[in-house]
Amino acid sequence: MKKFISIEIIRRYLAGSCSQEESEAVSEWFNSYGSVADELVELTPEEREAFEKRLFDQILHDIKNPSIAGPRITSADDAYNETGDTGTGHRRIPYKWFAVAAMLVFAVSLGLYINRSQNAGKPNQAGIPKTAKQPDLLPASNRAVLTLANGETIDLGDAKMGQLPHQGKATILKTREGQIAYHPKSERDADVEYNVMTTPKGSKFELVLADGTKVCLNAASSLRYPTTFTGGQRNVELTGEGYFEVAKNKDKPFNVAFNGVTAQVLGTHFNISAYHDDSFVNTTLLEGSVRIKKDRSVAMLTPGKQAVVENGSDHIVISDANVEEATGWRDGLFVFEHQNIASIMKKVSRWYDVEIVYKGSTKTDQYFSGVFDRSKKVEELLSYLEKLDGARFSKEGRRIVIMN
Repeated sequence: MKKFISIEIIRRYLAGSCSQEESEAVSEWFNSYGSVADELVELTPEEREAFEKRLFDQILHDIKNPSIAGPRITSADDAYNETGDTGTGHRRIPYKWFAVAAMLVFAVSLGLYINRSQNAGKPNQAGIPKTAKQPDLLPASNRAVLTLANGETIDLGDAKMGQLPHQGKATILKTREGQIAYHPKSERDADVEYNVMTTPKGSKFELVLADGTKVCLNAASSLRYPTTFTGGQRNVELTGEGYFEVAKNKDKPFNVAFNGVTAQVLGTHFNISAYHDDSFVNTTLLEGSVRIKKDRSVAMLTPGKQAVVENGSDHIVISDANVEEATGWRDGLFVFEHQNIASIMKKVSRWYDVEIVYKGSTKTDQYFSGVFDRSKKVEELLSYLEKLDGARFSKEGRRIVIMN
């Protein structure tokens, strides 16, 4: 049943002066409506935008801190999801909580945009055109192909847990957690060979390099790396997107080369996005420090900052980073903050392995914020996105057509 709330409470929520009970009432109110909240009509455009931003930030904080807020979980299966323990030592956002939060955030974001279009007197365009029933499209999850130095390829999705073929004097293992881990006997005796790990669209994969550095590759990405690190440098090459947790070694810098840019670290956590079909590369730092170099330009990153380099330029732009947006993919989330439909659909194409086609003069200058569970069907994501003013979708096999 749809609940109502006074505009005064909403404004106190915006000002940060409402009580805990009123704050909970605001969240419950948003959870209760299915389309447009009547009370939002009374807010000014500036207040609506501020309200979206405030609730968006609050929910991102809550899903990162499940012990502070969130639905209580009672079943045994849900207790596993509550801990968020993947068995790899990395904490992940609990599935049930971020799924609820994702729905709430999209209700906020899309509700605000629908209000704007209605206030402008524009008809709401919603609903995927009715066509013959087509198979649902789901991402392929954890798959990758390992290309050895001799050209041999191994499908890591099909490979069994345990030891993979020896390579020189290095041992390659597939762990219980599904990672690939390298164990050289010793740097002094090891033969250095270069492998390439490639993730197809719709997949991500983790590996542990010979020095203990952990790398998670996003969809449609690849990493070229040695079976062991000898000499005074640790060098790898990235295309696409990867999250790095670099093993500390102050005497041997770790260098990531991507699209003409180099990131150099001694031991730190950071994310790099360097897809060839993007107009820029982006490095986001979570912990430690990173030295970014492009031609003669050099810049240092500190935690919470990002470095953006436009293609064809050597100018490095440093700014505050939205860490949740940059790294949400590791936690199984699409996190969008003030992104246009073209940028969003690039991510959709990579993750769901679909072709995106634009028909007519599709608007790409609209921006919105939201969170979505990447394990869900693409049809569910489209059902949210289609509610944006001016966007309609149809699915033809593995092709998504965007129309006015």
